[in-house]
Amino acid sequence: MKGFMPKKLVSEPFLHPNINARLAVWGRCVRVQRVRQKIKAVDFCLRIDISESTLRRLESGDPSVAAGTYLAALNALGLMDAVVPMPSAAWFDGSPNARVSGLGGDDDYF
Repeated sequence: MKGFMPKKLVSEPFLHPNINARLAVWGRCVRVQRVRQKIKAVDFCLRIDISESTLRRLESGDPSVAAGTYLAALNALGLMDAVVPMPSAAWFDGSPNARVSGLGGDDDYF
């Protein structure tokens, strides 16, 4: 066959199992609460501006769905503060432009 190119194999990036588990829980929360609140899929998609296929992937915990989309869905259902609490100020307080200090001449680092 002239001009035949083999299909490229695309490997998905490895995600830590904790990340996959968290996404699955977030997706399950969205699904359960959307149904409990009696919100149809099409109405919910319009509310957070996503397609129905994206909603299906989100509710199944698909890691290819953007984190912002998960957060928008949780927020629209009133779940964001319960499911993804804001971290303590100690985690983000300080200068984002601060630099890590040098090793102080420790030649035996490696």
